[in-house]
Amino acid sequence: MMLAAVAAAALLVLLFLYFHGKGIRITDPADGATVGPVGDVVRTGWEPGRNNYLVVEPLDRSGQRWVQAQIESQDWMLSVHFGQPNTPSGTRFRVYDLSTTSTLPIGELTKQPQDPRASPAITITLQK
Repeated sequence: MMLAAVAAAALLVLLFLYFHGKGIRITDPADGATVGPVGDVVRTGWEPGRNNYLVVEPLDRSGQRWVQAQIESQDWMLSVHFGQPNTPSGTRFRVYDLSTTSTLPIGELTKQPQDPRASPAITITLQK
């Protein structure tokens, strides 16, 4: 009986960690990769009961963040735009999953969403 209680408690801890963003990760491209203006991003994990979005943020101190798509399943692959046509080669971007109770439009994220949680980010470099 005690072993069953310990197993149940361990399962609850694992579920808590998973459903609170700890299991969310971008699997491709790898952190530190070089990408073209459009590239595929593969991700696994999500937070059910919340709105999940893929966000691309240039590391140029502009403060801009771009919502690329809403995520509605645990595993997916999506073509993502890194910058604009005039974005210089060598620009670095942070890519991550943003989970929130807010509904966000696709495009530039101009205000902080309610209770945001960000997954671990990867950093990539644009190469044209």
